[in-house]
Amino acid sequence: MRKDNVLLAIWRCLYPMLIHLAVTFVLCFAYMFLASFWIGFKNAGNVDVVAVTQQVMESYTKHALYLLLLTSVICIPVFTLLCRADRKREQNVRKAETSKMAWILLVILAVALCVSLNLLIGISGLEKYSKSYQEVANTLYSGGIVLELLAVGILGPICEELVFRGLMFRRLCGYMKPIIAVLVSALMFGIYHGNIVQGVYAFFLGMIMALCCQRFNTLWAPIVIHVAANITSVCITEIPIIGKMFEQTSVVIVATITTTILWIVISAILLKKSFKEKLA
Repeated sequence: MRKDNVLLAIWRCLYPMLIHLAVTFVLCFAYMFLASFWIGFKNAGNVDVVAVTQQVMESYTKHALYLLLLTSVICIPVFTLLCRADRKREQNVRKAETSKMAWILLVILAVALCVSLNLLIGISGLEKYSKSYQEVANTLYSGGIVLELLAVGILGPICEELVFRGLMFRRLCGYMKPIIAVLVSALMFGIYHGNIVQGVYAFFLGMIMALCCQRFNTLWAPIVIHVAANITSVCITEIPIIGKMFEQTSVVIVATITTTILWIVISAILLKKSFKEKLA
C-alpha cells in the first residue's frame, strides 16, 4: 500500500473517534466558560480565583452527565449516517441469522462480563493506581439512576458502538485481517477511556463486542452487549441491596468464578459457528 493510501486508511479509521472527542471537548469547554462567567458575574467585586475555579469544577461534576447525554444526542445521527454510507459501499453483505436465544445469550454474556471484569479488576487492586478513575466514577455515578441509565446505560453506549465497532472496526477490517482489527479496535477503545482501570475493562469488553459484531455481521450485537453491561454497572452502583452483596468476600469469590466461567462458555457458544472462516 502506498504511503498516501496508508495515511488515508489511518485517517478513515480514526476521524470518527476524533469527532466524538472534539464534540465532547467543545461542550465541556463551553460549559466551563459559561459557568466561570456566571459565577464571576454573581461574585462581581469580590472575585477569588481559587474559589471560582472550585465552584466551576463542582458545577461541572454535577452536570457532566447532561453533557455526556448532549454529546450522544449530537453525535449519534452523524455517525449513523456515516455507518449507512459505509454499508452502501459494501457489496453482497448478509446479516447472519440471529435467533431469540442468541439475543438472550448476548445479554447474559454482557451481565457476566460486567460483573466478572469489575470484580477481577477490584481483586487486582488496579484501582489504587488510577486516581483519574475515581474522579470519572464519581462523575458518572452522581446524577441519579434515571439520568445514569439514559446517559451511561443507553445513549452513551450506542454512540460509542457507532464509533468503535460501526465505523472504526469495520473500516479496519478492510485494511487488515479481522482478528487484527479486533485487537486494534479494542486497544483504541481502551485507550480512549483515558485511565488504566476503564482501559483494561474496555479492552476486554471491546474484543468480545468486536468478535460478536463480526460473527453476526450486525452492529446491534455489540450495542446490546454494551448497553446491557453498562446498565448492569449502574444497577450495581445505585441499588444498595445489590452493592451490599458484593461487600461480602464469599459472594465476591463465588460471583467472580461463576461469572468468569459463564461468559467464557457463552462466548464459545456464540462464536463457534464459522469462527475460523470469519476471522481468517
